[in-house]
Amino acid sequence: MDISGLRSFATWARVVLSRQVQARITAVLAPGSTTRVEHPAAISALEHAIADTSHDQVIERVPYTWFTRILAPRLPHANAYTSLGAASPRPTR
Repeated sequence: MDISGLRSFATWARVVLSRQVQARITAVLAPGSTTRVEHPAAISALEHAIADTSHDQVIERVPYTWFTRILAPRLPHANAYTSLGAASPRPTR
């Protein structure tokens, strides 16, 4: 099975997700954001994660986590480890 399309999608998705996460973190951490008021524990955890590592590492971790959650079921089939098409459509005849 040709997975070059999957690879190019993975690269594109990582870039797009990273940009979206960066924008969301910036909005959430802005002084006076509604998220600060509604979810103070989550904001505190985010600020601690940034302090423990860095802003860039937190931004990179999120897309990888979501990418894995979304595509992990697809990869075994794409690499022909299984013939089950649980996450991939069966080819039409």
